Amino acid sequence: MKEKIREQVNGLPPSTRNFVKIIALIVGIILLYALLPVKMISPGYRGIIVTMGSVSPRIMDEGMNFKIPLVQSIVEISVRVSRTEVDSSAASKDLQEIGTHVVVNYHLDPTAVNRLYQNVGLSFESNIIIPAVYESVKFATAQFTASDLIVKRDSVSHMIKENLKEKLLKYHIILDEINIKNFNFSKTFSESIELKQKAEQDALKATNDLVRIKVEAEQKIAEARADAEALRLKSLQITPLMIQLEALKKWDGKFPVYMMGNTLPFINIPGVHQ
Repeated sequence: MKEKIREQVNGLPPSTRNFVKIIALIVGIILLYALLPVKMISPGYRGIIVTMGSVSPRIMDEGMNFKIPLVQSIVEISVRVSRTEVDSSAASKDLQEIGTHVVVNYHLDPTAVNRLYQNVGLSFESNIIIPAVYESVKFATAQFTASDLIVKRDSVSHMIKENLKEKLLKYHIILDEINIKNFNFSKTFSESIELKQKAEQDALKATNDLVRIKVEAEQKIAEARADAEALRLKSLQITPLMIQLEALKKWDGKFPVYMMGNTLPFINIPGVHQ
């Protein structure tokens, strides 16, 4: 039989013979791969065993594993941390339309990938994760006003995370982290926020100006009181004798010439006879 096949092949044109050999080689490799009882699972993956169309309760760990040729097929699935980005639109508590860009990091439970595959399949991101993100974002957004979404970003993120974690865990998907990258508001609301911030800044500036003016006025009053008190104390200390002594300090020693009388100028000291 082999000889007969060989003769038929040798009787073919050279190009046809080469094509037949290539096909035979490919078929041989496929059969060899299918008959091999060994399956290598890549790092960061798990192997789901499908036996005659039924998902096995046993999961293959990374590394070398054994399977039953022609009876069992292996589906490799990643258990590494994966990332997906979702754009969601929802209404706030005060009925403002808010666009939210969310980044979700997650990984599959390595001990339950067979149940996930059995119940959901490999399209779990589009069938489970993204719809769950939509629902969680809508739920959280409805609890806050549009203004609160800006100032209470951490609280919003925490609420989304807790809600989403609970939803995904039912399908053996573990949420690692969620980040709100951006909130998008309507043009009208954004303009109103800018006007409000400007009004608050103007009000704060006016308040600061009033405080400054009040402080400056108080400082001037204090200075005036201090000057008045200094003058009062100084006036109490000035006596006729002090005035004459000050005049003597400034006298140059020359007596003025008077046509009549012999009274010395500036000198009027009590107890001293002229």
